[in-house]
Amino acid sequence: MSRARPSGFLLLLIALSVLAAGLVLAREVTWGPGLKSDAVTYVRLARNLLAGEGYTQLSGRPQTNWPPFYPLLLAATSLGGVLDPLDVAGPLNAAVFALTVLVVGSYLHRRLRSRFLAAWAAAALALSIPLATRAWAAMTESTFILLTAVTLIQTERFLAKGTTSALAGAAIVGSLAFLTRYPGAAVPLAVGLALLCQPRAQLRRRAARVAAVALTAAVPMAAWLLRNYLTSGEIFEHVAFMRTLRLSVGAALEGVVETLWAWSYLDFLSPGITWTLLALLALAAAALLTSGLGAAGEWRERTPFAGQPFLLFGGFALLYVAVIVVGSTVAQQPWQFRFLAPAYPPLLVSAAFALDWLLGGKPRRSAARTAAAVLMVVLALWTAGQAVRGAGEIRRLNSGEPYLSYLSLPWAESAIVRRLREHPIGGTVYSNVRGVAYLNSDGAGTWHSLPVQWPRMEARLAATPDGAYVVWFDAYRPDLVWNIFPYDYGVAQLLAHPGLQPVAVLADGAVFMVNAAYRPPANAHLAAQEALAAGALGEPAARAAYDLYLGGAELVYRKESCNPDDTHARFFLHLFPVDAADLPAHRRQYGFDNLDFDFAEHGVFTAEGACLAVAPLPDFPKGIDRIRTGQWIRGQGRLWITEFPARAE
Repeated sequence: MSRARPSGFLLLLIALSVLAAGLVLAREVTWGPGLKSDAVTYVRLARNLLAGEGYTQLSGRPQTNWPPFYPLLLAATSLGGVLDPLDVAGPLNAAVFALTVLVVGSYLHRRLRSRFLAAWAAAALALSIPLATRAWAAMTESTFILLTAVTLIQTERFLAKGTTSALAGAAIVGSLAFLTRYPGAAVPLAVGLALLCQPRAQLRRRAARVAAVALTAAVPMAAWLLRNYLTSGEIFEHVAFMRTLRLSVGAALEGVVETLWAWSYLDFLSPGITWTLLALLALAAAALLTSGLGAAGEWRERTPFAGQPFLLFGGFALLYVAVIVVGSTVAQQPWQFRFLAPAYPPLLVSAAFALDWLLGGKPRRSAARTAAAVLMVVLALWTAGQAVRGAGEIRRLNSGEPYLSYLSLPWAESAIVRRLREHPIGGTVYSNVRGVAYLNSDGAGTWHSLPVQWPRMEARLAATPDGAYVVWFDAYRPDLVWNIFPYDYGVAQLLAHPGLQPVAVLADGAVFMVNAAYRPPANAHLAAQEALAAGALGEPAARAAYDLYLGGAELVYRKESCNPDDTHARFFLHLFPVDAADLPAHRRQYGFDNLDFDFAEHGVFTAEGACLAVAPLPDFPKGIDRIRTGQWIRGQGRLWITEFPARAE
């Protein structure tokens, strides 16, 4: 008896899956998996799970920012510690990407009439730059995309055939998607809505199924959130810098439009050509629609639930976009293209079903056949364009540009990285690029971020135990220092600090040991913060954009909820003395002394979203009569201004 040969489409799918995995591995062979700050934390979580230390961050604190499934998957595929999660992340994401192409392609092959559309959608997934770039990074998107696809496919299978095992699979896999990303709540929600809208089913039965799916998703997540509260006292880790942002719904929607436009890969064309091409596509779709309506009845008779996949996948994509827009606005998370990557496959599948319906098998009119041919050619060219872009992206990344990778060329040439690899550091370590420092120091030690403001840095040094280290990558250089904010101090200031002992001074920074016996002098910002907390400064002398307090020889600015404009705009400070003769000679004609300043000059103290600055006041012999202060931006004028007496009436 001869063994059945695999179908040509199956061989095509296997080839496309291998190609998808190759797109990921081709980059990672040289530079390793992409590791930004989030990805470094995932690696640390997996390592700590294998070491029996639980879900703990680089700093040793319990991890609450992200759900637990992806680090658990990394740890599981590390074979109990035989392999390092850092080495597993790349092949795991490549395999997940390949499996996504295989699963979605097989599903479309079974459900679509057009073999071309099934092959096109599978190829568009395999060659997709949005998905490949997510698979390059050791982050959750690739796993989440696969879990989402399986959940939606199993849900549609239940809607079409009523298979109980398919519903159970959708509920379980959907709960894992939720445990991978918090916005994954959209997955079980979409399943529940689809079940609630299921035709020809009793309302009581629909409600019971929805409740079962909801419980399957909610119980594991509730257990995770309870664990967070019990281990850290909070459900989510408070990220202070997010409270300084002001992301509106409009800005998030603008990010959605920019992301969809980037996915079209038409950004390299001129606007005239772009709109002409879009108009031609619209005409082709209209011609197909008039032809497809005649064949739609026959198509629905052949597959009674044919409309379900389009509604299910398209509806999930819209629901997920809504969840991301609302979530990023509430959390004040800066918009990134990667947020919408999980919506890419459902949109593609929904488009394939819509086109299959429009084509209706074989268009009967010559105009419709021409439109169909044009559309097929455009789809093929669009997919080929992705392949060309993908090849160029891989070539660019393999040139050593510092994109997402801690192994890229600038790091390979870094003297500090070389020092860390030759002399790994354990114990407590502070670094302005802690992720890269951690990965290049054999993953040893507990790594903390340095405060970006000098007042808080001083306070940190005072509370640091003996034997701790500071690893400083010098200057803010995007070509070398990755994922770092500008600091208001540098290596020269650290070298002059009596609380730090240089261990190695290198071309791109330095390594220090902390002298815990050192105690910094009184800090004006910290002293003002403590005085405010104790009520020693009394009521504000004036209230404007900032609350203004007079504390002896200082003027204290404090705002409860800051955003970047509050500290980036320049401050003006005009002091009117009781006797104008006390003014410097060059200021007497104006009647006031001008002490304009930037926060960076005086230092800024931030705590839980609030910001505070201290401006020292000069000692005029007869005192200060009144103060005028506010903020301004060049080209925009004054943002606010207030004037108040500086002495008791």
